[in-house]
Amino acid sequence: RRPVGEDAVSVAPGLARDDVVARDDEVLSVRGVSARLGGRPVLTDIEFSIGAGEFTGLIGANGAGKTTLFQVILGTTTPSRGAVLVGGAPRSRRNPQIGYVPQKFALDPDLPLRARDLVALGIDGQRLGFPLPSPARRRAVQEILEAVGAAELADARVGELSGGEQQRVLIGHALISRPRLLLLDEPLANLD
Repeated sequence: RRPVGEDAVSVAPGLARDDVVARDDEVLSVRGVSARLGGRPVLTDIEFSIGAGEFTGLIGANGAGKTTLFQVILGTTTPSRGAVLVGGAPRSRRNPQIGYVPQKFALDPDLPLRARDLVALGIDGQRLGFPLPSPARRRAVQEILEAVGAAELADARVGELSGGEQQRVLIGHALISRPRLLLLDEPLANLD
């Protein structure tokens, strides 16, 4: 058990500091999380953990709160109660330990963003500024594009790709930073 520093976390109502402790092998720990959207409860007292190397599926009806739970884990939605730990520490909004493939991804076909550019944003897209090009960076992007079966799409505009092609590029984007946790929201929805 690895305690989280007292100054590093604010404990939501109903949780004790001892509840905000992660096992050494835990990649994700969701403790007593509740969330409301538009004033109505969407998540109520959700509790689970995922260890290193585990594969977990989240199954539920439309509107059950699956995407909201992902948003809470990602830090884009604040829970009304509970705590989320990623790698033993309180989750932050731009956490490089989390790779994410969204449920829907729409780009203007005229946007001059190539597949290789989108994948490269996954390396350091959480930082401000433009990264300096380097052979190592280009090699990493090429390796990921090959790994997801999208090497031939490297120079294609992302907005002009089919749903399945975009999905492969997005998976590459999510994997390139070598995250400890990979979240796939409706990963089979856009396949060709």
